Amino acid sequence: NNKVTVYPTSTEWRFLGTCNNQLIAEDLEKGTFTFQNGSWVKFLQNSVLPPSTLITSFVSLDSKHALIATLKEGLFLYDGDGLERISSPALDQLAKKMVYKAVVVDKNRIALATIFDGCHIIDEKGALIQSLTHQEGLQNNNIRSIYLDRNSNLWLGLDNGVDFIAYSNAIKHVYPETQNIGSGYSSYLFKNTLYLGTSNGLYKVGLDNSPNFSFIKSKLEPVGNTEGEVRNLSVVNDQLLMGHHNGAYLINNNIATPLDNSSGFWTFHPVSTIQPSPLVVGGTYLGLNFFEFKNGSFAKSKINAQFESARFVVVENDRTIWVAHPYKGIYRIDINPDNTTSIKLYNQNKGLLSSNNNYIFKIKNRIVVSTENGLYEYNEQKDGFEVSAYFKNILNKRDIRYLKEDP
Repeated sequence: NNKVTVYPTSTEWRFLGTCNNQLIAEDLEKGTFTFQNGSWVKFLQNSVLPPSTLITSFVSLDSKHALIATLKEGLFLYDGDGLERISSPALDQLAKKMVYKAVVVDKNRIALATIFDGCHIIDEKGALIQSLTHQEGLQNNNIRSIYLDRNSNLWLGLDNGVDFIAYSNAIKHVYPETQNIGSGYSSYLFKNTLYLGTSNGLYKVGLDNSPNFSFIKSKLEPVGNTEGEVRNLSVVNDQLLMGHHNGAYLINNNIATPLDNSSGFWTFHPVSTIQPSPLVVGGTYLGLNFFEFKNGSFAKSKINAQFESARFVVVENDRTIWVAHPYKGIYRIDINPDNTTSIKLYNQNKGLLSSNNNYIFKIKNRIVVSTENGLYEYNEQKDGFEVSAYFKNILNKRDIRYLKEDP
């Protein structure tokens, strides 16, 4: 009606918000009020909250319950009749960091924005689920406002900027070191420990029963002697092997033990179907190197095949190994009875469309090469490659870069 009504107070209004269709305000001396029928009515008695308590958020949990966040006194649960303090070791610590705002993320999670310690996610009992601070990538820890959008993502208003947290996104970035962000090359879950190979080195974290990796309490920590580019992680003979720019390593007891530093290593494969495989092949920057496995230990073998970089390796059987090169073609390596090796190159002269952009796989006991013109298959009688009649009917002429058969 083009009219402004003023509701003065003898001191100051310190909070104004809505909860379950109620307008709620806090007076410095008189406590909390709700607005009914054009006037302010007492809502909570002064004695309910500690003296000089400053309410920062009053958010609905359901139609009967609400969460009250205070600047320094922690959190309280309002059930329509009275208040109950929500107490936990995590909340006791967060209260010291000044809880400036709170927002309900979902049925069981609440986000607390603090002035000195970033954003923290807790459950309805006050247990800490996740911390989002400068260490995790925020510009700083001084949060002044928080907003949950319709996609359940969080927006944080900071002292000097805005941060966006893709909280509901199924795909999340993992930064082992936020101050030295590198590229991720490989990962492996081995004996309930997640290993992440990056351009800075190898990192690991023990997993717990958390439904989401973001909620894991443990921190990623570096594995010793792995600084530099980690190319690959493979488990062979129940041992974790690391292909590194500096060589081949065995990962055990939080340390990397070198097995072969003659070249950088791309990958590892058991040569035999017998477990544990007595012979293991490693694809290197220069070709293939082999390891013998005896009494639970790896040792360098005298067998090797030096020709070109061997990043894409497929073991056909215990005597024949195939390697795809990005612009040379396909190599076949045969291990002779005297443990020497024979190397043969297959390119457009052996049925392939081109020497470039070929990837090799073993699918249904077939040696299959993906090309820019679909899938080709090795014909042993012709000793060459030809268009795969089997896969042509399934995948047509798709340009495929990765293919794996289900176990």
